[in-house]
Amino acid sequence: MIWHQIQAAKKEKRDIHVIFLDLANAFGSVPHNLLWESFSFFHVPSIVTNLVKAYFKDLQLCFTTADFTTSWQCLEVGIMAGCTISSLAFTMAMEVIIRASRWVVGGEKTKNGICLPPIRAYMDDMTTLTTTAACTRRLLGKLQENIKWARMTIKPNKSRSISIVKGQLKNVRFCIGDDPIPTVSEQPVKSLGRWYNASLGDKDQVQQESLNWLSQEYNCSKVRLLMTLKDSSDQTISNAVPPLLTGRKWTPSDAVQQVTSALRHSDIVGHVQLGRGGFGLAASKPTWRKASTSERRKMVVEEVRHQEEAERSAKAVSLAKQGQWMRWEGLERRKLSWRELWEMEANNISFIIRATYDVLPSPKNLNQWYGEDPTCDLCPNPANLVGCKTSLTQGRYTCRHNQVLKSLAAALESKRNTINSLPLRTTNSIPALNFIPEGEKRPNYRPIRPETGQLATARDWKMLADLGQQLNFPPEIAVTTLRPDLVLWSPSLKSVYIIELTVPWESSTEEAYELKKLRYTDLAADAQQRGWRAKIYPVEVGCRGFVASSTTRLLKDLGICGQALRQTVRAVSEAAERSSHWIWIKRKDPCWA
Repeated sequence: MIWHQIQAAKKEKRDIHVIFLDLANAFGSVPHNLLWESFSFFHVPSIVTNLVKAYFKDLQLCFTTADFTTSWQCLEVGIMAGCTISSLAFTMAMEVIIRASRWVVGGEKTKNGICLPPIRAYMDDMTTLTTTAACTRRLLGKLQENIKWARMTIKPNKSRSISIVKGQLKNVRFCIGDDPIPTVSEQPVKSLGRWYNASLGDKDQVQQESLNWLSQEYNCSKVRLLMTLKDSSDQTISNAVPPLLTGRKWTPSDAVQQVTSALRHSDIVGHVQLGRGGFGLAASKPTWRKASTSERRKMVVEEVRHQEEAERSAKAVSLAKQGQWMRWEGLERRKLSWRELWEMEANNISFIIRATYDVLPSPKNLNQWYGEDPTCDLCPNPANLVGCKTSLTQGRYTCRHNQVLKSLAAALESKRNTINSLPLRTTNSIPALNFIPEGEKRPNYRPIRPETGQLATARDWKMLADLGQQLNFPPEIAVTTLRPDLVLWSPSLKSVYIIELTVPWESSTEEAYELKKLRYTDLAADAQQRGWRAKIYPVEVGCRGFVASSTTRLLKDLGICGQALRQTVRAVSEAAERSSHWIWIKRKDPCWA
């Protein structure tokens, strides 16, 4: 509200005077007698007042020097930091001082005819807002008198003043006693998260905060602020909501109106089932008509964020080159944390971004941009991170494949060893109930969760990985010359899982899945004829580090979930990305080691 009144005064060529006051050690100097007076003023029940008095009566201190130690002294001033009761008591005490001071002047009137209070406070931050310098001096004098009566003081050197006369910032001097208050032109001040300096503009605000606001979060913050002001329980605020200045193309009031209409329409339509999970499996969302005020504010902000995301997606779909990732199917989203970005080298970040949007300076892209020769430096075919025959012959793609396979095999081997080391779980056993005896507390340790997944039904799992072309398919299952990347089987269950890994171009993951599944269909049929339950798991990890849903499905089916699942997905993703980066660096080198 204060920032809006300042901007309105500059725009409408009006006068306004704002003083930011700083109390010296406000929390440590507020008298206890003032607290009890405020309790009486606001009609707090006597039983509560006596309880708080007894609570504060136990505050004592003593001083110790090298020669002597004083006796314990009862404290008559100050509140305890971190105490809930103390913050409420301090707020009531400051409200008594404000109400005893604000009557000497009138507040500024808005266009709606509402008179704004001349004094505002948030805990120990006090701000005065008047229209004339004479009213400001009279209000400061009364406020100083009441604060002095409360045995508290104002620090003039930490306070600041803003004076706008006919829309221009002027150096009008105000004083606390005989000490002058600096202006924001002399010393900028930060109040409630906002900087006030000589320019009084939003551009300098962003420069001082050193923040790069995104359009989406900026719009969400404006919508959240508008909803907070409109839904305020204080009628002075809700009836005088200022127009939030955001520009000509987008306004929060129009956005709130559109989003509110969309949410009401969604109540009429009801819950719509998305995906192939079946009815009732989708996450339920709160309805607009049953939501509380805070829930409605969150729903509006999330809907604005969703609309901004939809606009960006529509823009990406229209881009032929940079928007190819919108046509990827069956791939999981990849998230890069700030920690990962800080740990990456600059060339690695550049490679990830350019490879994702397919704007690397490959021969194909250079031909499109500058008309250069589109053929690969190593073979006559146009190639990028895949498709080079020389790289395939020299084993560059095989090396990348094996690096991803190592990461996947390590996770499955760890899970296999864990399962095999556990005692066999019986199907008819009744779980024991651990009762807590009377007078004892519940133990702090977490209960051990039973293992889940398809591996939990046996303890004799075996695994082979085709690293270095050394895999021979187990002859007791089937006789074949095929070499799948991973074979996981249990002789007791006569169950076998055939896992085949592919590291394709991300747009070809669905095609690679169907080809690999068709390749091992006959092998699975032969194993079933011998009495084995065979299941084929084609899995894909994109050459740019995007993991397919088939990979996460395999890990979940085998009982790898939670943190272990996230770590495995991250490991295989980094392995593919790191290998592709090395292939890109060596794209012009005919030798491969």
